[in-house]
Amino acid sequence: MKKILTPTTHNDEAAWITGKTIEKNEFADQGNGIIIEYSVKKNPIFYEDGRRKALISVAQNVTEHKRTKKILEKQNKRLDEIAWLQAHKARAPVARILGLANIINLTESSSQPNSEVLTKLIESVYELDSVIHKITECAEAGYLEDKKKNRDSHLGTY
Repeated sequence: MKKILTPTTHNDEAAWITGKTIEKNEFADQGNGIIIEYSVKKNPIFYEDGRRKALISVAQNVTEHKRTKKILEKQNKRLDEIAWLQAHKARAPVARILGLANIINLTESSSQPNSEVLTKLIESVYELDSVIHKITECAEAGYLEDKKKNRDSHLGTY
């Protein structure tokens, strides 16, 4: 623990001066090039006459928590993008396909307007297929990227 707290001693005096518990994030090099982030709380204890008695320091490794938080924020952003694509981009061709299908049902199948309706229907199906592919790519790319980062982040940290 001394190895962890030694780099954070520059904040000791601030705790003594204020006479109150202070909390700061500190960074410590583990010696192997890996930087660990700690949430460090320092609580000064005084004798009744005001002399310094002890400084209680508590350090919590928050590196993994912060890394996980960034991953979750990125995943949430990607999910928002996917939800928007589904709600706005996928819905339009679906609505057109449903409308065109109703028109086909109401008209004779051999008429010229049906040919145009069928062409629009096919175009809408291809558009919907394209949007679905984009949604899938977005979801898969993020999943694979996060999986790789998660795997890589654990290499050499233990």
